[in-house]
Amino acid sequence: MATVSKTDTNILNTEPTSERVSALHTLWSALSGAGSSRAKRRTLAIDATAPEPGSLVYLFAEKLAPGSDELNPSVFSAIDACTHLQVARLYVTWTFASAVDFLSFACEQFPFEIRRVRTLASGPFFRPTTPEGNHEFARIARDHGISHSLITDDPGDELYQVLSKLVFRGIFEGQVDPQAELRAVKALADFLFFHNNKRSLPSLGGKTPLQKLNSFAGHDRLRYFDPFVSPPMLTRQPPRET
Repeated sequence: MATVSKTDTNILNTEPTSERVSALHTLWSALSGAGSSRAKRRTLAIDATAPEPGSLVYLFAEKLAPGSDELNPSVFSAIDACTHLQVARLYVTWTFASAVDFLSFACEQFPFEIRRVRTLASGPFFRPTTPEGNHEFARIARDHGISHSLITDDPGDELYQVLSKLVFRGIFEGQVDPQAELRAVKALADFLFFHNNKRSLPSLGGKTPLQKLNSFAGHDRLRYFDPFVSPPMLTRQPPRET
């Protein structure tokens, strides 16, 4: 498997290709078109729902390309509702085991403690167990000291609607091979650096996620946020089911 060095990532962060810059700014423009009064309402809602970094984090899983019985190239993303800071990781499987692994990854990568996570009541983050009303992911979250709540009506969760538009949606073209993996990792690394450090968001009152994080005591010394992204995150062997 090809590798991406830290130097490669820095070049991506400072000198992105014109195609990537165009794609990133297209995403940004789609969000920045919201009316100012609506953006202010969202900012107020976020301040009330997620007053501090880590008080509420949303988890997402997006399939990047049509998959087979064994492979489903996917990106798992975690976005802090308060700051919109984002971490993500690539997997070749869209499974519950990948979801569990990603929760551990998010806990390690965010520069603050996660206290609550929220996910859809379907897909890889949801596996019902007995007794009725409980589910396995909530139990695993509790083992991390995190409470978990389910979204049963995603149109009714305005924060989910806002944050779901901020996740990476790259595409694997053709067969999943080392070169395709490398392209996806590079694109994700570029996207995350841009989002966390450069992307002014109406829902944050025009601030970038890093600027929002810097407004909180104890986080004002962080100059940039670049979650570790490397090809080993795209593992060839599906994680063992828990």
